[in-house]
Amino acid sequence: MEEFCHAFPGVRDVFIDGTERPVQKPKNTRRRNKMYSGKKRQTTGKVVMMTDETRRVGFLSLSKNGRRHDKRLLDKADIVRHIPSTVTVWADTGFQGINNLSSG
Repeated sequence: MEEFCHAFPGVRDVFIDGTERPVQKPKNTRRRNKMYSGKKRQTTGKVVMMTDETRRVGFLSLSKNGRRHDKRLLDKADIVRHIPSTVTVWADTGFQGINNLSSG
């Protein structure tokens, strides 16, 4: 919680979303299949980020395979439980159930 308050002093809203960036196609077929994103129809790396109203990035997850789901990356990062209950979390439908994770 201290880390959150340090990253976002006086914040009322945070926005969480996943993003994909194209990466070079691996030669290994097995690895290429793991990195293939059906949504983007190319090999990608995926990250989850959290920003505030002023678009300051307060959290950026490690880059993982593009095939991995946004919510799974967020669960692995385990940052939602550090967000105080006074802060509103905005996320798209890919993060359904995020409200059950926060304890404030």
